[in-house]
Amino acid sequence: MNRKWEYILLSEDSFYGLSANGATITDICNHCKVTRSMATGELFA
Repeated sequence: MNRKWEYILLSEDSFYGLSANGATITDICNHCKVTRSMATGELFA
């Protein structure tokens, strides 16, 4: 199976806060997605 993995950093507070404001699970995952520049600490990637 050829799948693309993406990582998210999602705290319980973030999940409940975003979902309480009407965010879907897709919205929440997109909001909390870890980018390469975030993971490596680079400002410009």
